[in-house]
Parts: sequence; C-alpha cells; structure tokens
Amino acid sequence: MDELKEKVAQCCRLLCMMDLIATNGHVSARIPGTDRILIHPRDVGRLEVEPRHIVTVDLNGKVIEGSEEPPSETPLHTCIYLAREDVLSVVHLHSHYSTLFSIVERKLLPVSSQGAIFAAKGVPVYPRSGTITTEEQGKEVAKVLGGARAVLLKGHGSVVVAGGVEAAFFASLALEENARYQFEATLLGEPQVLDEIDIERVLEMYEPERYARKIWIYHLSLARSKGIL
Repeated sequence: MDELKEKVAQCCRLLCMMDLIATNGHVSARIPGTDRILIHPRDVGRLEVEPRHIVTVDLNGKVIEGSEEPPSETPLHTCIYLAREDVLSVVHLHSHYSTLFSIVERKLLPVSSQGAIFAAKGVPVYPRSGTITTEEQGKEVAKVLGGARAVLLKGHGSVVVAGGVEAAFFASLALEENARYQFEATLLGEPQVLDEIDIERVLEMYEPERYARKIWIYHLSLARSKGIL
C-alpha cells in the first residue's frame, strides 16, 4: 500500500513537472483485488503531493481513509474502474497538444512509434465540455472510452488508462508526443499513419505494461537530479 501511494504521488509530480497536468488533472490507482482506489487530493499542489496526502475512496467516491478531500472529478475515475476490470490506473491530463484534437474535426492517429499503443481502438472523443463531477457524466465518459487506452474530453483534456501507474505514465507521455508529432507534421504536409506492419513491430517494444518501467525509471532519475523528487 505504501509503495502504491508513493507511485501515485510520484506520477502526479512528474506529470506536473512535464506540464501534462497543472492546477487540474489527477492520478489514481486501484488497490489490486479491492473496490477501492487511491487518488491525490484536490487542494494539495500537484508538485507537492506526497504519499501522506493520498486519499482512499471506494468506487462510489466515499472517502475510506485520509484527511484530505478527493478531487471533484473523482467520478471520472470511479466510473472507469467500474466499467473496466482490467484498468489499475487512471490519469486525467490537461495536456496541450492532445486537447487540440478534441477541438477540431480531426482524428488523433498513430503517427509516432509510441503512438502505436493507441492504434487498436483509436482515441475517441467525449463530445461534452466541462468537468466530470457526477456519476452520470462519469458513466458517459467510460462508455465513450470503451476498450480504448485513452479518450479525449472536448476542449478539456484527456483520460489515459492502463494496467498500472508506470504504464499509465508512459501512455500519458505517448499520447501527448503522438499528438504533438501529428500537429507539427500537418504544418509540413499530410502525416503518414503507421501501417499494420509497423504497428505490430513497434508494439513488441512499446507495449506499455512491458516498456513503461524503463521510461518510469528514466524520468524519476531526471526529476531527482533536479531536486524535484
């Protein structure tokens, strides 16, 4: 439990350091084998979150442990966990480039190697803007997400899901990198989308639950060298 709380706090601080979350955005993790999740609180700065701040809530959003208040968008997390037993971590991002694709009539496509992890189910768009604060809204987002790894929230941000905190961190970086590459490539011409052969090849290397550990260790080391963690 202590290790999982530490990972949630570290992930939050890393993503904030990388401008993928700021005053808003949050990280959660399912406690394996339970109907409870760990999530960082709404009123602690994202760069200051520590394991002691992490709140435990059930899948109805009720606080089980912790003195802090969970985020107002906790239903965004709980409804996805209820709909997806395979998901062990949820990240709500407020990242720049991927959000652009929720605003225009243009699909986010796998154009980068790491973006191949989103090829199978695509990246759907939830068509309503604003915060996700009710169970009804959370269920709507979970339905749009379906079996995909990520969903864009119109003019708001995105949600990434994975089988663990490290994998969710990697997928968050991959989503934003792919969106930035596609955006910048469009300035030069029509981006070339990875074909099935390329996708199959790169997934052998970049499948999140396998490759994520390397990415996680690198960014932890980088943050520690800068005195952030």
